[in-house]
Amino acid sequence: MQRLINEDFGYTDHQMLLDLIRGSLEQDKLDHHQFVVEHLSEALQDLAGELLKQTETLDPIEERLLEELQRSIIKLRRMGLNESLNQLRFMLEDAQQQGDLRATAYQEQVLQHTRLLRDLDQAGRKLSLRRIE
Repeated sequence: MQRLINEDFGYTDHQMLLDLIRGSLEQDKLDHHQFVVEHLSEALQDLAGELLKQTETLDPIEERLLEELQRSIIKLRRMGLNESLNQLRFMLEDAQQQGDLRATAYQEQVLQHTRLLRDLDQAGRKLSLRRIE
């Protein structure tokens, strides 16, 4: 499975927080947490505080939590891909009816999205098999 990307999040502030966390991992001058705290914009402070409060009781070391996080990411990506796929199918059908040359490009994108969905399904099955073992 790919690492998290901005498009995995629907809200801009969540995307900005991901960028900040990624930036903390790419530097080595400060502790990652300290870097985030020092570079956290005022606009993101409430969000960060809320997210930290929600995770106070979690043990981040537990394998089960990491697996659940992976499942959640897969679910988010599936939802986004399904939504995009539905839009592409509509545009493809419309382009085909109009004789639009973009129909071929839409068809290729539909195939690409379908492959990505298949890959996500395989990743989900691997997680399920690992949990059974």
